[in-house]
Amino acid sequence: MRSYTIMRNGRGNPKPERQITAFGNAVNDCELRDLGFIGQKFTWSNCQGGGQCVLERLDRALVNDPWGSRFPFASVVHGLATYSDHVPIWISTDSEEGFVKNKNLFRFEPMWVGEKGCDDIIASIWRTGGSVSCMDSAVDFIEDSGVNLKRWNSNSFGNVQKKLVMAKRQMTLLYEKDPLGTDKEAHYEAREKVQKWMERDELMWKQRSKVLRLKEGDSNLKYFHMKASQRRRKNRLVRIKDGNGSWHTGDQRDRVIVSYFEDLFRSSNPNGSLDFLRSLTGKITASMNEDLCKVYIEPEVSAALSQMHPQKAPDNVLIAYELIHFLKHKRRGKKGYMSVKLDMSKAYDRVEWGFIRAVMNRMGFEKTFTDLVMSCISSVSYSVLINGVPKGPIVPSRGLRQEDPLSFYLFLLCTEGLIALLKEAETRKQISGIKICHEAPKITHLLFVDDSLIFCKAAVEEVRRLQALLATYESVSGQKINKEKTS
Repeated sequence: MRSYTIMRNGRGNPKPERQITAFGNAVNDCELRDLGFIGQKFTWSNCQGGGQCVLERLDRALVNDPWGSRFPFASVVHGLATYSDHVPIWISTDSEEGFVKNKNLFRFEPMWVGEKGCDDIIASIWRTGGSVSCMDSAVDFIEDSGVNLKRWNSNSFGNVQKKLVMAKRQMTLLYEKDPLGTDKEAHYEAREKVQKWMERDELMWKQRSKVLRLKEGDSNLKYFHMKASQRRRKNRLVRIKDGNGSWHTGDQRDRVIVSYFEDLFRSSNPNGSLDFLRSLTGKITASMNEDLCKVYIEPEVSAALSQMHPQKAPDNVLIAYELIHFLKHKRRGKKGYMSVKLDMSKAYDRVEWGFIRAVMNRMGFEKTFTDLVMSCISSVSYSVLINGVPKGPIVPSRGLRQEDPLSFYLFLLCTEGLIALLKEAETRKQISGIKICHEAPKITHLLFVDDSLIFCKAAVEEVRRLQALLATYESVSGQKINKEKTS
């Protein structure tokens, strides 16, 4: 359900809410959507000067999903008016710069899962390659798998939609030839073939739509197709504004985008003191290192991956609720307490590799294991897809790959540094934690993925000391606190 408002410059009498609601209901009933616009914000003016000028966006283009699917790159352009109170608007069905489909890009298709040809290709490449001695070898195996899977998909698996049309045509011909279903086996095979390609078609469009909350098999093909078309149109980028406010198109636009990510993933080469990490010494025992440095076997890797649930933190959530409840209802005593919710800006992207290595060394990880982890982190390179074309490469010198199951645990190592800093400050009585009763432990912090809760006294001096501690953490770890989202 979409709600509508009239965009205006704040002057003049607002439109009656009843009319706005009725218009929004009509749009929803007709299943229409706004195409948006390119150009100035407003389409109407009362043509009055000075403080009497009223500007509104009254004109817009609304389309339904079939029209949007047929013209995925359509755009609405606001022109310039000379004497009229309305600016001219027009719809362009051809994009200023089309979406270029790069045939060299490889994407693993979920519909391949379970197909013998897919399994055989992957198994064959990894068997003939022997043991993986370094990360480069693993990357080569993955690339070879992609090349062979593309060839298999083209030669054997085929175009899904064409195969679906052929299966439906064969089923129709069979029904025309044998309407009574005398040949039960042939009718069964025809139905199974159509069903198989319909399921694959739905899986294909679900992957392209990026809609993860719906399950395949629920007659969602039309919805997936519509969302994929909308996503493709939304992701089209014609121009971009740089940090100086200048607009860029074409190659200059690509350069601005690539430069942004190069700066984001470039190390700041921190050189602050890491003495506060001394409390981490000896956390990893000799027996732990012995287990970590054993030869990895497939069942062990499979079990470890299945146990990775980085989003689950129920204990911390319950403790946080109790502490916030205590703060809200505290009425007695002269001492006030406060909580600070920290939000780290681009938390994973800014992690300094040197800081992770320093934390692992201080905790006592075996050098062999530390080197292996750092090899996983530092062997990555990125490309940015701009209108379907990869631009780059971008070779980072800091940062962790998001969605990588290992990255969450490496980020936890990074936060061990923050924990050590807070504990040292508490020991020196620079900050005070919070106790909800006499027998309860004192709590200074709770951590959640890339968010943190810190508890201390509501006193000016203690807040200043906390700010200094956070500045120290930022200077050595690469992390940057988002002050707009921190509360």
